[in-house]
Amino acid sequence: MIPEKTNVTMKDIARLAGVTTQTVSRALCGSDKVNPITKKKILELAAQLKYVKNSSAATLRSGSSKTVAVFYDNLRNIFFPLISDFLQYNLRERGYTMLTFSLYGEELSEQILRLVTAKNVDGVISFVEPSKELADFLESSLTPFVMYGRTSDNGDFDCVVTDDERGGELAAERLIGGGCKKLLFITESTDLSCAHERLMGFRKVVESRGAELTVYENTPECTFEEGLKRLTDCGYRPDGIFCFNDMLALMAMKIFSFGNADSPKIIGFDDICAEVTLPVRLTSIGTDKAAAAKTAVDMLLDRINSPSTPTVKKVMPVFVAEGESG
Repeated sequence: MIPEKTNVTMKDIARLAGVTTQTVSRALCGSDKVNPITKKKILELAAQLKYVKNSSAATLRSGSSKTVAVFYDNLRNIFFPLISDFLQYNLRERGYTMLTFSLYGEELSEQILRLVTAKNVDGVISFVEPSKELADFLESSLTPFVMYGRTSDNGDFDCVVTDDERGGELAAERLIGGGCKKLLFITESTDLSCAHERLMGFRKVVESRGAELTVYENTPECTFEEGLKRLTDCGYRPDGIFCFNDMLALMAMKIFSFGNADSPKIIGFDDICAEVTLPVRLTSIGTDKAAAAKTAVDMLLDRINSPSTPTVKKVMPVFVAEGESG
């Protein structure tokens, strides 16, 4: 009969199984060096006793928590939860868990990162550009750090990005090829490296084709919706719109009455319709999200294992994802 006990330890399992604590540890970790019959007995005892692994102790023994921190700037954008799911899958496949943090407009500072690394995370994947102060800290501490979707002027980091400039070119070619001559680019901030490069590619094609371009960038004085409504109230009416992301494209569809006879063609970025069903399928610039997430995880784990190797930048190819809006 197995006695009832809280806080069951490996010593308890070892005593009941008639083996050493080291054998129990190996069996629970899935080692092939334990006799299969013995391993089966240990696992059955662990299940019956409701044994819970002491992750803190395991961290002290191995020096690794098998945990990765991921920073986002805004989880209200559907794109980020989608990528989070891909990241979590790939991390779990490699024996890691994931902690998620959303900053909502804050910069990724040294203070914030220190609070997170105090939880013994092994590395960081960030969709938020680090401050200059943090970049210096990361460089001196050799904290494994990968940027996702953006590059940084504050330091030399491993990064995985989409081919944003080419994405802008594809959007312009698609809209102008569809007869658009009065184009609008909508973005959160051109200070973001990815937004700047998307605009750069878009502008290059628009100017080469002799089309008209207006850039609308969000301001603190009003919301996107208020600012764009002011444009329409003044009589501005584009025939083609390229948006920094699909969430802005959905908003533009509402403001510019998409579906009417004179509604503009609209192209987003991120191709969220590949994973999420919406009433209208957006035309969008897409990339292979699963492959990008796997690349980021592989890159981070390589950095964890080899902290002093040269940094790597991986640019993911883009394509036009066909939809009804463009």
